[in-house]
Amino acid sequence: MAIQAQTVSPRIDALTIDVDPGGPVLHRPGVQIPFDMPEKKVSGKVVVEAQLNEQGEVVDANVLSGPLELRRAALQAVLQWHYALTGAQRVRASIDFKLPPELPMQVRSDFPSTVSAATTRRIGRIDLTGLPEALVPLLSKRLAEFEGKVIDGNVMNQIRQAVKSIDSHYVSIFVSENGGEELTVRMTLSSSPGSSQSMPSGPIRVGGNVQSANLLKRVEPVYPALALQARISGMVRFTILVSPTGNVTRITVDSGHPLLIPAAQEAVKQWTYRPTHLNGQPVEVQTTAEVEFKLP
Repeated sequence: MAIQAQTVSPRIDALTIDVDPGGPVLHRPGVQIPFDMPEKKVSGKVVVEAQLNEQGEVVDANVLSGPLELRRAALQAVLQWHYALTGAQRVRASIDFKLPPELPMQVRSDFPSTVSAATTRRIGRIDLTGLPEALVPLLSKRLAEFEGKVIDGNVMNQIRQAVKSIDSHYVSIFVSENGGEELTVRMTLSSSPGSSQSMPSGPIRVGGNVQSANLLKRVEPVYPALALQARISGMVRFTILVSPTGNVTRITVDSGHPLLIPAAQEAVKQWTYRPTHLNGQPVEVQTTAEVEFKLP
């Protein structure tokens, strides 16, 4: 039986954003419009030079040109890309941010690129995965009332304001999963309102697979005696914060058996990473870490 490849890729970027990665990519997340871009009426092309490792993963990125207000979004995106190139090299990518011709009433840039104003869709769930532990109960309580509501400009603006009232560093994005009619609401870091800094004001989010390439020291956990006696094994997953010097400064448990978590956490605390650089400067990174326990 012949296998046919899909020749047309679905659009993953916002409708008003054009991306030229500068080379073939294996995968990359879509680029979305910064939430305050329509308010500031800022647009333009951001050119980023990316440094690749031997596997084609982006390990550093440097903005060459582009509006200051759009550089954070460009850097956050490019750092997640994985190119279909081998051998350490540099590529030059460009991201052209264009203002929408018109916006529905009170609908901001976090309106999903795949949803039109005439489409009737509901909020399926509120996804708070990866957020700081102290922030989760606050947002969960504040946003619970929106689950199941039909999405329109007014509801989206209410959610945006609700998130902002808890933590102005986070904005809401709306994701259509598997092409369904229900949308998932997720939170992502954004630049502070009114900020004109070219460098990110918060930690850069990096995928666990990408960040693992920068792991310099990995301490393996001691298998807990009680877990061994009970024949318990499995994976423990964390969201961690890595300082500009490469040390783990914060650990949040995402999943794992209670008997395995303390030993895994003690090990991850001792991990060290090669610093991540943006524009040549070391930055703080939020990423994921996994520790697997296998029975002998």
